[in-house]
Amino acid sequence: MLKSTSLLMAFILPLTILAKGPENVTKKKGKEGLKSSAASCAPATAVGNLDFNNAKARIENGGNLWQDRSNGTSAYEIPKGSGLRSIFAGALWMG
Repeated sequence: MLKSTSLLMAFILPLTILAKGPENVTKKKGKEGLKSSAASCAPATAVGNLDFNNAKARIENGGNLWQDRSNGTSAYEIPKGSGLRSIFAGALWMG
């Protein structure tokens, strides 16, 4: 037991020493302490529902998937019309 614990610590200790925190955070607290890294993307302008294979899913042209942002609820329903929602939100990221 002692040998396996020593062996495990020999592998974990170097990993914890090499671990670094996020580089885009300054010492300030609050929102002004974070550097902005977002692109100047336009917000979503269209919303649609995919209704097929007994599923109903909401999508936006801005990349937001399966979420009704107007009331903060899930919009991925299986089976369609049942009121059962299995996924809250997702997003398509490209870049």
